[in-house]
Amino acid sequence: MKRSLLGVVAWLSFSLSAAVASSLDALVAEVNAAMEAKDAAKLEALTYTAGMNDVELARLRASLAASVGGDPVEKVDAAPLDPDDPAEFIYEGRRYSLTAKPDGMVRVWRKVVGGGTLTEGTYHGVVNGEHRLLGYKSEDLGWKGPEDRLIGFTISSYQQADLRSIRARYNASGVDFERTTKAASLVSRAQRLDEVSFESASDAFEGEVVVSVDGKEVARSEKFRGKGPFVYRPELPKPSAP
Repeated sequence: MKRSLLGVVAWLSFSLSAAVASSLDALVAEVNAAMEAKDAAKLEALTYTAGMNDVELARLRASLAASVGGDPVEKVDAAPLDPDDPAEFIYEGRRYSLTAKPDGMVRVWRKVVGGGTLTEGTYHGVVNGEHRLLGYKSEDLGWKGPEDRLIGFTISSYQQADLRSIRARYNASGVDFERTTKAASLVSRAQRLDEVSFESASDAFEGEVVVSVDGKEVARSEKFRGKGPFVYRPELPKPSAP
């Protein structure tokens, strides 16, 4: 199970005295030691937070404290970037971006009470020759329109199909963006969903695209058959005025 929340996207806080990690292995070891010791201050020192404002720092410090006080840690490791996990996103009229270019993820694996494993991840990168955890900074987009909604789609099929090149074009807070996914479904906060495109590896494929807004179905495509490529441009109800 993977947890990804705006407040727990990373272990982020203001760095008063930056700790030095000369390699990715050293950074992983430092994070592991800090988690075992429940040392939030050490994680703060490993985090690069240039450009974060006071509100973001306060919110993320609280998340950092919650992280070190969580379930027992099984291990800490590093993983490559996931192209389907966007490092930049828009939320409530603000664009969130990382404080430096990401090179991958540092993951904390936890033993969940009652069984199972929970994984938390944060981005890492190299800043001035040092390996650091990365924070999120934001900018106000000046959006004065309606609040973004939870808009999702599912590619529903009656046979197991190898779907490929799944892409969605959204607009959030007045900004157009594109998401890709390997899964047959995706949800994002947005004003509208402009287009869903995909391909199938099977001539026997038969399916349709179902679109929901805030959990309720609002649109459904015609039946798609064969390999495609397929494109669906849904007509969605407009969001309510602010």
